[in-house]
Amino acid sequence: MTGRMIDYLILGLSNVLRYKLRSALTMLGIVLGIAGLLSMLAVGEGAKQEILRKMEGMGLHNIIVTSRRPQVTAQKDQGGGQQEFVFSYGLTFKDLARCRTSIPGLVRALPVHEVRDDVTLGRIANAKVLGVTTDYFRTFPVKVLVGRGLSDFDAARRLRTCVLVAPLPRQLVGFGNPLDVRLTIGVNVFTVVGVVRPRAELDADAEDAAVAPASSNLLRVFIPYETAISRFGTTSRVRGQGSFQAFKIELDQIILECEDPLLAVKPLVAILEHGHDDVDYEITVPVELLRQRQHAQRTFNIVLLVVASLILLVGGVGIMNIMLVSVTERTKEIGIRRAVGARRRDVIWQFLVETIALTLSGGVLGCLVGLGGVFVIAISTGWPVSITPLALVACLLLSIAAGLAFGLYPARKAASINPVVALRHE
Repeated sequence: MTGRMIDYLILGLSNVLRYKLRSALTMLGIVLGIAGLLSMLAVGEGAKQEILRKMEGMGLHNIIVTSRRPQVTAQKDQGGGQQEFVFSYGLTFKDLARCRTSIPGLVRALPVHEVRDDVTLGRIANAKVLGVTTDYFRTFPVKVLVGRGLSDFDAARRLRTCVLVAPLPRQLVGFGNPLDVRLTIGVNVFTVVGVVRPRAELDADAEDAAVAPASSNLLRVFIPYETAISRFGTTSRVRGQGSFQAFKIELDQIILECEDPLLAVKPLVAILEHGHDDVDYEITVPVELLRQRQHAQRTFNIVLLVVASLILLVGGVGIMNIMLVSVTERTKEIGIRRAVGARRRDVIWQFLVETIALTLSGGVLGCLVGLGGVFVIAISTGWPVSITPLALVACLLLSIAAGLAFGLYPARKAASINPVVALRHE
């Protein structure tokens, strides 16, 4: 049986190669369908991995509440002249205390305060300074690349220590060892005690790239939360042309780690509505955001799958049409084979193998075209893509299945031809 199948395969491939242009045009629908399907799978898998990576970085058990400047305050800010304003908005210490006592299933509530002051590193640097507690690094794990992280001792003594977040920007490359750097935040000189990288951002080359120049010049800095509040306070000052403004923001973020984030949303909203006249906060629930993005991604995948299926269907119909023409052209050949002892199933297998050879060749070419298309998509759009071996195998199996599905009818028709009639066919 194996030797006979090999003969069928050789015969099928020879018939495919005999009419090269016709075979190429026939395979075109399969090639486009498989290429589209592979591209869809690659884009979908890449988007899925990117969504999971971002959501894991935010913490699927977390609720992130962020201070937001309300529209009412923004309108007041448009006044000009020699005036002084102190705008107070955003999350407060009372909000934090209420969350700690009223949120069901709360594991920990983390305050985050951003220091809005000049950061000097030889010159004024583009930097973001966050005051965080040591529990912050339990909720968002980091890997220490150089030195150490922030400790409870730093917090208790309100020390002027800081941790830099990798990858480090270009302006730090010339300073050599990051632990020798002294940062000035406002008028306070801080000692760099370590360089860390969030585990959500780690990849195989993370350690090698830890101190390499980053594509962005933003310097990310963590300092003890207690130091941030005691030395910089909660008021930030902004000077403009002919005006002076000050913003009082006690907490820029409250991060709630909960056993069930969706169960905690309703009491959290009640706490914030009770304590705020304006909607000067924004609530982000990563697990809910993940569900929404996954739903949108599923819809996108279904649309692409339908388009790829239609292309495959058109290609399969074209292959069936060509095989029916081939049956008509080779009627006398079929009669001769039946006359010398070939059975009906031999004729069926001959035409099925020929159709499968045609569709499998189209599937292989489609995979190659799809790989090229995925590469072009990644380069031109910057979208994350991921090609898995399972996707390639699935595309090839689908092309074989298309050969079986669309080749069965022509094969059965060829096998049903009366040998006597076939031998008389001209």
